[in-house]
Amino acid sequence: MRKLIIIIISIFLVTNHLFAQKMPAKDLDFLLQKIKNVYAGYKEKVNEDEFNRLVNEVKNSNSKDTFAQLAKLTGYFKDHHLSLFNTKELNNVDSIECSNNLLYLNKYIKTKKGKLNDYEGYWMDEINTGIIFLKKISKNELRGYIIETKKKAPPGFCTIKMKKDKGGNYNADIITLRGSRIFSTASFKTNKILVVNSFSKWKKLDEYKPGLLATKKEFSFIPELKIIDSNNVLIRMPDFGGYNVKIYDSIIAANEDIITKTKNLILDIRNNGGGTSGSFKSLVPYVCTNPIIRGGGYQLCSEEIIIDAKNDMQEYIKLKDTATIEIFEKYIKEMENNKNKLRFVNPDTLDCEPKPNNIKNIAIIINHGCRSAAELMILWFKQSKKVKVFGEPTAGAVDYLDMLTYTLPTTGYTLWVATVKRLLTKENGKYDNIGIRPDIQISDNESDWVKFVQNYYEKN
Repeated sequence: MRKLIIIIISIFLVTNHLFAQKMPAKDLDFLLQKIKNVYAGYKEKVNEDEFNRLVNEVKNSNSKDTFAQLAKLTGYFKDHHLSLFNTKELNNVDSIECSNNLLYLNKYIKTKKGKLNDYEGYWMDEINTGIIFLKKISKNELRGYIIETKKKAPPGFCTIKMKKDKGGNYNADIITLRGSRIFSTASFKTNKILVVNSFSKWKKLDEYKPGLLATKKEFSFIPELKIIDSNNVLIRMPDFGGYNVKIYDSIIAANEDIITKTKNLILDIRNNGGGTSGSFKSLVPYVCTNPIIRGGGYQLCSEEIIIDAKNDMQEYIKLKDTATIEIFEKYIKEMENNKNKLRFVNPDTLDCEPKPNNIKNIAIIINHGCRSAAELMILWFKQSKKVKVFGEPTAGAVDYLDMLTYTLPTTGYTLWVATVKRLLTKENGKYDNIGIRPDIQISDNESDWVKFVQNYYEKN
């Protein structure tokens, strides 16, 4: 009898173990359906045989880490706007493991004092929300453990795992300080600058003392206008989310007199992950010197996009907005006539109706964190004769746009899918994972990029 009980328990444990490892079929099917039928870049980017082999690998994987397996499928396309996130990574943090990590790191640092490799050490993110210790795990692997943070992730938590591939590039498994997990790329610009794609940039500290982070002012994502001096006005635009459209409109309307009288208008869009073009449209009359050409593209008219448009139209039906309803009906009919095909959308022109102003120079400050609508703003505004772009290359997330967001049915992972492919032109070619380059580069050694722009205009 005892042997029978042991056998039954063993079978139960093995069955549970196998079940835990099984890939959620609903999630896999859902993800593949969205990639193949909604993503505008699928047919252009995919190698069917190669991708099918990857699908089979994921489907038959015994890994317990279903997120990592599913993320391989979105990662294949290397597009910011085809991404998978797990936003619940911090829900079940092992506090004992975090404490043990800190104890181990303290011992390791004391043992290795003066013998750390080039990348090992304390690093602070550029927006002053976290300090990590980057530790070498093996010849090709590094891990970053939180030492101090102003966000949700606790000290001792492993926030980044970096592994070098055969080509010498780092692939990164990231859990942001706010708790979202994503797979991306990472690179060392120098031994003291680590860029984790568009998500973060870290600078190596020459020295570290506990409590350092509290002395640093955190980067603000709140829009604001600041009068620097009689010649320079700064508008900080770090977030183009739809919730900020009215805020930008009100800031610009309330300060029209100040904006029109300044000589140099500085638009700082660093770390702007995108949102809607409505956030910067109210600036057009101050920026434009000629009509602005807004690039066309190709829209994948899938069933999902058509349903999404019909749902949006319901809001205007409730409001009895007949003019907007008519626009939606025409739009939906065009998509239905091109169902499951790429519909060409012609470029259009935004008329330039400038407000009288004394603005001589307009600077746009950019960095690696600028994506999507932030990059669209650059493409629109740099058509003006007054505009110069300063900083470093952007993220390169502007070739595939108009993103839909989904939730996977079993795991609840968040999926981003781009539905439109931007029309590439001679003037504005491919930026995917390359980024838009500035007219004037600003070095990471410059501590104050706004001051750099001021000095530039004083000399030129």
